[in-house]
Amino acid sequence: MIIDRIAFRNLLDEGERIVYVAHVHPFIIYPVLFRVLLFSLLIPAIGYFVFPPLWGIWLGWAALGAVVFVYRLFEWYMGAWIITDCAVIHQEWNSPFGAPSCALATSA
Repeated sequence: MIIDRIAFRNLLDEGERIVYVAHVHPFIIYPVLFRVLLFSLLIPAIGYFVFPPLWGIWLGWAALGAVVFVYRLFEWYMGAWIITDCAVIHQEWNSPFGAPSCALATSA
């Protein structure tokens, strides 16, 4: 997939190609994403309809919730096992500034 090649290109050696990328099953992340959407987007939307003069608070709350949603989505997507033609790489994503990985080289 094109997104996999872009997202994990810094983990590959020259001439190495991605065969498969294994993520945690989406059913594991759905409850987390649902909770974030509920508390960060639905509650501000209801709050806006109940108290429209406080629109700045609701907008800020929703914007922060959108950032948390994207962060959780990236955390799920970037934490993966990357199977290449030369190695198996375990990539963890703790934050945009730290993504430890370890590789297990294979030989044919």
